[in-house]
Amino acid sequence: MLVSNENLIEFISPAPPDSIFSIAAKFDIGLASEISYTENRDFCLTNKLFTYLLAGNFILASSTKAQKQFIELHPGIGLLYSDNDISTLTDTLEFLYNNRQYLLEGRKKALQLASDELNWENESEKFLAVISATLTN
Repeated sequence: MLVSNENLIEFISPAPPDSIFSIAAKFDIGLASEISYTENRDFCLTNKLFTYLLAGNFILASSTKAQKQFIELHPGIGLLYSDNDISTLTDTLEFLYNNRQYLLEGRKKALQLASDELNWENESEKFLAVISATLTN
């Protein structure tokens, strides 16, 4: 059971884009909450998910098709909860609260994934290869 503590969850006001990463890095969990009300929302990964990785946040993601696939492809960086089901969200938050080591290991894995694989240096090479192939053909 969660202990009542006003400092467990902090809501912040919208922030300027240049401060997003430093703000996110101050927190343990990034909430990638999407509702699959349209096909596009079900199949896309939003920028916030990648912001959380770069900030070293454990990702708590709603179970859209894209986010489910992403979390399954990169085990240990986050967990899913059923969108529109508050009980799975609260159960998952309670699990993370009671399993601090699991949360910290997930944060390390998320930052490692961003550092080693999912970063602009690697992705730019893929992007430039597609551009080059397109221009060559």
